[in-house]
Amino acid sequence: MSKNKSIQDEIFIGVDCHKETHYLVAIDLRNQQKASFQFTNTKKGLTSCVAKLKALSKKAHLNIGLEGAYGLGKHLAKYLIEAGFEVYEINSALTKKVEDVEPQDGVSLILEMH
Repeated sequence: MSKNKSIQDEIFIGVDCHKETHYLVAIDLRNQQKASFQFTNTKKGLTSCVAKLKALSKKAHLNIGLEGAYGLGKHLAKYLIEAGFEVYEINSALTKKVEDVEPQDGVSLILEMH
């Protein structure tokens, strides 16, 4: 985390990865949505995602978690890492288990996975 950013400047990003289209939601520690968009699993879509994330990263430190069952997030993870982002894999079986037990707000769920 940079010197000028505090814990309040944390943004948690969850990406649900699919074969053709990925779905991204970004929230802060107050559970306020900072971004939400979908993008295609193509070079054009990934480039658009990276541009949006770079703009968001100017305001806060990004914690990016990818839920990519069956390896569907592998290409996106590689692209994001090459763009300089830290990426965490979120096991889809674990998110399903947590959702089945008790619905949670977005921050709690992402922190649980981190």
